[in-house]
Amino acid sequence: LLVSNEKTMKQLDAVSMSATINRYGRGVMKLVLEVFSRAITTVNDLSVISTGEMFRSQKNLLRGSKPVGYPVQGLQNIYSKLANAITQNNGNIYLDTPITEIKIKEGKVTGVSTKDDVYSTSIAVSNVLVQDLFQLCDEKHFSQKYVQNIKSLNGTGSLCAYYALENVDPSLLGKAFLFIERDCGVVGGDAVGMIDFMSALPTSGLAPKDKSLIQAYVICTPEEARSKPILEKLKKAMDNSMERLIPGFQKHLLWAVYPAIWHLDGVAKTIDNVKPQIKTPIEGLYLVGDCVKAPGIGINCAINSANMLQQSFSDESYFT
Repeated sequence: LLVSNEKTMKQLDAVSMSATINRYGRGVMKLVLEVFSRAITTVNDLSVISTGEMFRSQKNLLRGSKPVGYPVQGLQNIYSKLANAITQNNGNIYLDTPITEIKIKEGKVTGVSTKDDVYSTSIAVSNVLVQDLFQLCDEKHFSQKYVQNIKSLNGTGSLCAYYALENVDPSLLGKAFLFIERDCGVVGGDAVGMIDFMSALPTSGLAPKDKSLIQAYVICTPEEARSKPILEKLKKAMDNSMERLIPGFQKHLLWAVYPAIWHLDGVAKTIDNVKPQIKTPIEGLYLVGDCVKAPGIGINCAINSANMLQQSFSDESYFT
């Protein structure tokens, strides 16, 4: 499957990972398929994860793509670079000025409105959750099928952890470790998570000198991320996994926080929950972010969607 072409991948898009595992999963291969397919989709339920999508992601890793990466100085650095690019190209940034409406006429974008002003434009790029798109656009301009599909899309959730530690074993730095917690009461039965030491690298710029910041997360649904009993189980699973990697890690712990994320990925990448295209049915209206059909999940999906949109402006046939 890893050397199959895109035609085969498309045929496997509607095949669930649970069916694939039942057919091919034996021994270590079964565990690899169970863990990796959950990790690349941030979904625990194998019955809704697409086999085609999972193997596309695995093929990207074999081509040299890295599963986890961080910008130096953290995500804020991305926003700073973007702001600089806008201003250096004679663009304007309006702070505390939310868009109240994307104006559409005869199937085309004509402008955007704020509380106090209206701006004429033929192009609007939205990065809000796609489920909230029709708070900005009158849905009468879209087909009923498109509106119903967008409103029905579900996201993914997670419980995260940030551990600030002293005296981390140098052999762990720069590595990421996956774990699976069996029968923990989540949809799909088992929950997959990651303990990530890439953020602990000194070159990341994310921690003071001689200190290390370790990130962890365990997958759940948005509803489970609101359930305290489930979150307590998942927190214990992350702490136990940290203990296996760093026995007695609590002795070196400076602090830890455990944020519950209701939208880890704006739209879950599953068989029955297909992410919408970047180009909408409205001329000049585009969607970017982790909600749209682009490689990867989370911030990787968002960045890739922006790259795809940029390419489309120079090659309109890119989306056809």
